Parts: sequence; C-alpha cells; structure tokens
Amino acid sequence: MRRLVKLLALSFSLLPNLAVSAQPSKPEKAEGSCSGKIADMRFECPAGWNIVDQGSNSITGDTSTTIGDFKRGAESRLTRPAGRATIKIGTKPKFYRDVQEWVHVAGTKHAPESIPSTEQFSNKFVGSVEAICLSSPPSSDFFYASYFLVVKGTPLIVELVHNRDSSRAGEYRRTVQEVIEHLQPIR
Repeated sequence: MRRLVKLLALSFSLLPNLAVSAQPSKPEKAEGSCSGKIADMRFECPAGWNIVDQGSNSITGDTSTTIGDFKRGAESRLTRPAGRATIKIGTKPKFYRDVQEWVHVAGTKHAPESIPSTEQFSNKFVGSVEAICLSSPPSSDFFYASYFLVVKGTPLIVELVHNRDSSRAGEYRRTVQEVIEHLQPIR
C-alpha cells in the first residue's frame, strides 16, 4: 500500500512536466458535424446538422443520405420536428435516361404544381454547376426545393424541405447552397 501511495505521489509530481512536453491533440469535430459519401461524392454536414437517414432502393438503383438540423429520435420512420429542416442528397434512379427525363417526370407527374427555375452554383472543387430547381408553390404549407444537378458526371438531387413559416427559412436556403457548393468528387 505504501508503495502505491509513493508511486501515485511520484506520478502527480511528474504531471506538470508531462503537460509541458505533451503534443497538442487534434481538434475534435464540432458537435453535430458529420460527413458522408453518396455515389462518387463526399460531403461535410454544415455545423449543427446530422445524418438522420440513409438508404438505397434496389429496384430503382438510387441511394440517398438525409441530413437535418436535429438529432433523430428512436422512431423507425424519419420525422422532421416542427421548425426544423432536412436536406436529402440522392442519386438518379437508374430507369431515367438522363437528368432532363428525371426533371420532366418529377415536374409533370410527381409535383406538377412545382415552380421550375435554373440556378448557378460555384462548386469549390469543379467550378460552375447549373441546377434545375423545382420548388413548392406559395400555397403549400411546407417549402421544398429540389435541385437536379450534375457534378463531374454524377447526376444528383439535393432537396431541401422545411415548414413554410419557419423563422430560419433564409438560413436553410443558404445552407442548401453551401452543401451544393462543397460537394467533392472522389474520383
């Protein structure tokens, strides 16, 4: 027992010396930060956002990752809390020949009330990226914006959804822009 006490006393006396010579530790990721991979793209979650859903569909051949500005609960189905948003990053289903057909079907069959527009983004890794956006009409209770784009040969959809009356609506639109501008091709 005396030996243990002496050993502990010695180790505590050495601690100040050890602290001086210790190497700085690597900074930890900020809480809520995450990263993901979809098709041939890598992405970092914006601060405070988390991966809340991931999936693939063996019939359509598409995969997706959904991030949200909340932590997912234990429920089996993804539920977006009131006042929060999700951004889904997904690949083109295999039965569409190209992005134009994908947008046409989405805009005429799945969401005929959507408002089409074209937007330019400056991707940090590949330069200018054009996206076709289908967004919800003003009469909708929730806001969605589906951005169809091709980044270095990979067709993607980046889809923002939130309550129309969210106090953070402007912030969410900037966040989806940030996600698109930071999609990083792996190959």
